[in-house]
Amino acid sequence: IKLGCNDLNIWVYGRVDTIKPEILEKVRKAGIRWICLGIESGNENIRNSVSKGKFTNRNILNLVSSMKDNGISVLGNYIFGFPDDNEDTLWDTFNLAEKLNCEYSNFYTMMAYPGTEIEMIAKNNGWELPKNWSGYSQYSKDCTPVRTKYLTSKQVLEFRDKSFVNYHTSR
Repeated sequence: IKLGCNDLNIWVYGRVDTIKPEILEKVRKAGIRWICLGIESGNENIRNSVSKGKFTNRNILNLVSSMKDNGISVLGNYIFGFPDDNEDTLWDTFNLAEKLNCEYSNFYTMMAYPGTEIEMIAKNNGWELPKNWSGYSQYSKDCTPVRTKYLTSKQVLEFRDKSFVNYHTSR
């Protein structure tokens, strides 16, 4: 059997700040049909505060539009619960996800995984950490995301869960 690039359906991960729109046609011709983007937060100040990219929401909107124009499906990854997140910044993230209208979106909570900078921030602030390994699992019954300066772990988790349902049932 001889396969051509039109027969391939490859999924890759990409960064908003490194994908160049001028190469997207070639990317599609190479068989890449999906690009998963780590958008993380819909609030530029939150992204900048945690070094998640020096790109604007306009950059994200333009890139996603270019990807779709080139026949590439987009999976957006978002995280709720960065240390400086508050209810307004969580809404910024959800609203950006809705505006982008990616073919699929993942909504995660910030976890203070052992050995990470987030764990150090949580410990330094006396924030609760998971009591066992299953507490680090995004969808376990005892999922314990890190709290923020302004929101409890429970509030972050509830916002994530409601966002997931609202996003995926409004389409």
